[in-house]
Amino acid sequence: MNATTNNNNAAERALLRKSLMQVASVMLLTLLSVTLLALFSVWSLQQAYQRNTREVAELVSALDTSRQAQVHFKRQVQEWKNILLRGDFPVARARYFNAFESAEGDVDAALTQVDEILIAAGERRYHDRLMQMQQDHLVLGEKYRSALLDVSGGFWAPFESDLAVRGIDRPLNKAIDGLAAELLSESQTRSKVLNEAIAVRYQALRYALWTTMLVSLLLVGGMLWRIMVQSKATA
Repeated sequence: MNATTNNNNAAERALLRKSLMQVASVMLLTLLSVTLLALFSVWSLQQAYQRNTREVAELVSALDTSRQAQVHFKRQVQEWKNILLRGDFPVARARYFNAFESAEGDVDAALTQVDEILIAAGERRYHDRLMQMQQDHLVLGEKYRSALLDVSGGFWAPFESDLAVRGIDRPLNKAIDGLAAELLSESQTRSKVLNEAIAVRYQALRYALWTTMLVSLLLVGGMLWRIMVQSKATA
């Protein structure tokens, strides 16, 4: 009788140990799953944030460079006016013409840099537009030079030179201003869209994390309840 009782008690203890080991295993698996999911959530959000920051930074860089093109082009036009207003003497005229060419080169360099930044950012849709702006800028420079040298017949005639090119800077000036305004709007829209995407991802990961924890707790609770039922049945 005692032997039978001892065997029953040993079997019950073995079953209890097995059940407790199962509970411990589930709790360990739960802890590991929650930890891995939390780490993945942090990594995923960090990647999304870095991508967001990089894409917006690229657009802002293109925007800043396009604004530099604006400034340089306005300076180029101003130097043209300086040639006409203050270039009576060859020395002064040469100085202002050199300043005009310097500003012209800065405009072309800035437009080229904007194109390179946008291509590197995967925004090739601006490429043809920027190439056309550079071509228009080249033609504009040729017209300025022609007005200075050919219109006057080789003589210093600022009034005739001014009439020949009056207002020709406006289309390109408008195009550069429009590009800057579009890049500003694009950077603001991109930042808003990407931030909203990050918020959605955060909510999804948060939901997955809470769901995993809840399911794990239910599993552990169910196993503990089963152990309690078994203990009462064998008592």
